[in-house]
Amino acid sequence: TNGLLNIEMTDVNPSNYDITITNILGEQILTVNQEISGIYNNKIDLSRFSKGTYIIKITNNMKVFTEKFIIK
Repeated sequence: TNGLLNIEMTDVNPSNYDITITNILGEQILTVNQEISGIYNNKIDLSRFSKGTYIIKITNNMKVFTEKFIIK
């Protein structure tokens, strides 16, 4: 990404979700807690953070999704 991270989820079971972004050192740089149901589409501006590798983790009470991404 060049600083704008687009998060899209479809067919989301109604639940409380935690979206956490950490840098490669494991330091949390952003945390969002939100009730989500159905379709979720959100853009997060990360341009204020340094270039490098980051990890996004999306969790609810039943599932965990983790993905690595790079800010260029």
